[in-house]
Amino acid sequence: MISIRTPLATATFFLLAATTPAQDAPPEQHSVPRPRTLKLTDYIAEGLAETLLTATLEVPENREQPDGRKISLHIVIVPALTKGAKDAPLFDIAGGPGLAATSNADWYAADSTGYRATRDIVLVDQRGTGLSNPLRCPELEAARKLDTMYDLDAVRRCRAELEKNADLTQYGTLAAVRDLDDVRKALGYEKIDLMGLSYGTTVAQAYMREYPQNVRCAVLMGTVPIDEKLPLHHARGGEEVLQKLFDDCDRDPTCGNKFPSLRSEWNDLMNEFEAGPVKAIYSDSVDTRLVTLERGPFCEAFRTLLLTTSLQRRIPFIVHRAASGDFQPFFDAVGPDSSSSPFAEGMYLCVTCPEGTQRITSDEIASETAGTFLGRYRVDRQIAACNEWPTVALADESMQPVTASIPTLLLAGAMDYVAPVSWAQEVSSRLSDSRVVVIDYLGHLPEGVVNMECFDELILQFLRAGTTVGLDVSCVETMLPPSFESE
Repeated sequence: MISIRTPLATATFFLLAATTPAQDAPPEQHSVPRPRTLKLTDYIAEGLAETLLTATLEVPENREQPDGRKISLHIVIVPALTKGAKDAPLFDIAGGPGLAATSNADWYAADSTGYRATRDIVLVDQRGTGLSNPLRCPELEAARKLDTMYDLDAVRRCRAELEKNADLTQYGTLAAVRDLDDVRKALGYEKIDLMGLSYGTTVAQAYMREYPQNVRCAVLMGTVPIDEKLPLHHARGGEEVLQKLFDDCDRDPTCGNKFPSLRSEWNDLMNEFEAGPVKAIYSDSVDTRLVTLERGPFCEAFRTLLLTTSLQRRIPFIVHRAASGDFQPFFDAVGPDSSSSPFAEGMYLCVTCPEGTQRITSDEIASETAGTFLGRYRVDRQIAACNEWPTVALADESMQPVTASIPTLLLAGAMDYVAPVSWAQEVSSRLSDSRVVVIDYLGHLPEGVVNMECFDELILQFLRAGTTVGLDVSCVETMLPPSFESE
């Protein structure tokens, strides 16, 4: 379950283009057609010449009240380039929670013909996102990154507005999984392939648990276990990756020589924030002004710089300059002072509050945040927001991990603070035909390392085979980090 609150997510959330065309799959992999009950119409994505397909499926908002309020699920299909018999369709599940899956339609259509060579790509806006009864909180989504997180008055106002047209207790992961299977049936698919990143892996695992007979294989990237209590471990994970990054800089001749006192500079910076707010000069295309930085918001914004390999390699330079009083490289890296988030914040709270945040205990907060630069700030702010949000108690079964024989490829970044390698290994231990592939310098989002094409090659190879047996992962050795930024 990723907790990104910057436009960076939109720019880097999706995979790089595939460079190896898919080969014909063996006949047994072809998806067995079922009667399609859903009407498909033409769909034109912005900036895309090709016409895709779209459909809308109506489902009960509350499945225990089938005659109650209905919501419409927005679906976009990027059709396979192959005519006739096709491989199992690929359902790509968006992360967040709060991102719209259909926003990736143009990427699949324009850039990744390897994925759609022999299979349909199915993109479903999860309930509460995109055009599927979106639960947007414009005031929260437009908040400045360095303001206090989750203004509680804004949270209350959003809740009151959304409750006019939605039961906010009905937008969790299990409801989304049941929606996905309704889409599968309505489109006439027998078995499907699943692919998810971050929170998308949580949804995929839940689907594998609930409907194992309907899944041919699954790809999980930045794997988050179903029962994980996010954002509890962001602070510890961020601290560990930051320290590994400092070690990497020390070992690198250029970075080590350029920033020989990096750790002490970072410690001095944190001590300065500990003493009180820090004044900094902020410049953009409009003006230059003096701003006041609070430790909590600063560290939360700094945390987002650990999401990708590219931004991680800029951190030594950013820390060095900030320690000397120049915060402009930091401001430039975190992006515009204010911009609308791609996340549906209302849906984010509907999922994370009951499934993660409100399951966290006080003792866990103390032990997991002690000695970290982020500290309690993120957890405390999110708990406060969740205390203003409606939730219902979850059945124990809804948080049960998946145990299955479904072939599953798990790609894990060794520099991923959101979803560490150990989480992928934990999930893999319950999947009898699974393999964890670790990419040494990769952060949470799939970008930034040399030869990112290997990432897609591994996925396509696995999807063609439908098993982890015999998977050639030798190209991972070529996925090296870019140079550290030094000026």
